[in-house]
Amino acid sequence: MNNQQTPEINSTPESSVESDYLDCQIKLGLSSSCDADIAALLIDKSVLELDESGKIVGGLEDQISTLRELKPYLFKTKLTSPTPPDSLNTAETYDPFLSGFNA
Repeated sequence: MNNQQTPEINSTPESSVESDYLDCQIKLGLSSSCDADIAALLIDKSVLELDESGKIVGGLEDQISTLRELKPYLFKTKLTSPTPPDSLNTAETYDPFLSGFNA
């Protein structure tokens, strides 16, 4: 007979589902981040306010805005194209690649 014991699971299925639901809500809130999985690890779940159904009703936006200020590299930024020189400022003649050759 095999004397190996099966490992005990520390959480009930309900708490696991609740935790997964909370994680999903956090990642949805972090949808503007480059990697929501990494950014979600920095969210303090203990300060989140939840309603009766388990939905986040407070505390997440404050943490996201703080993360955005302290770790802006975790969030997507809009890229802007360079402004062409005045002499080439027409749609027909300006090509950012070719502008290096026209100098």
